[in-house]
Amino acid sequence: DWSSDVCSSDLSERLETLYDGTASRDPRLRIWQDGLNAAWSHLPMGAGLGTYRFANLPYQQLSGDHWAVNADGMHVEWFLEGGVWLIPLLLFGIAIIVRDISRLRRRICKLPLAEARLARAVTIALTFSLASLFVTQSFDFGITHLPLLLTFAILVGGLVRLLNMTRSDSLGPIPQDSRGFPGVLGVPVATLLLGFGGLSLATWDLQAGGVWQKTMIDRFADRSL
Repeated sequence: DWSSDVCSSDLSERLETLYDGTASRDPRLRIWQDGLNAAWSHLPMGAGLGTYRFANLPYQQLSGDHWAVNADGMHVEWFLEGGVWLIPLLLFGIAIIVRDISRLRRRICKLPLAEARLARAVTIALTFSLASLFVTQSFDFGITHLPLLLTFAILVGGLVRLLNMTRSDSLGPIPQDSRGFPGVLGVPVATLLLGFGGLSLATWDLQAGGVWQKTMIDRFADRSL
């Protein structure tokens, strides 16, 4: 039908950009260059979570006159906001999630039938989510929107709950390799560290926010005139 033809045409046009030489003209590349220039100026601790749109503004030289409120690439945005600590912490959390997905797959047989079916669904959904988010968020900022972020958080919470059920004494002894940290506490502790560190930096950064935020917006407005 008409809608499928339109979707196929759009997909074909996007795929053609990979080999027709226009990929190098993608505006994201200029946005990333401005963002990286800003990130180097805010090392080592970063500008603070949620501050990309303001911290990047004074360095926005190549990406045009439109205000780049997001980087269209979370690696650049998180590097500017979190400096040297945020991306390693996120990678640590992802590594724990991947490890727990693998463990839950091996222990599904310990669960009752209903929970085993749920465990299979959760592991499949998280495996797909991790792979798709890794690709899409390299060129987008959707993870900063609450519907996507909360959906992923709920899936991770389900993973932790189901994995804990396989460690219950009623289902058999706890395997030796899952005792202690970071077996049960890995994901919660990583989440708490991320939240505490981010809130601390954001709070510290916002103490002077009323002054420099207005200054940067005024500078951008003057330059655009």
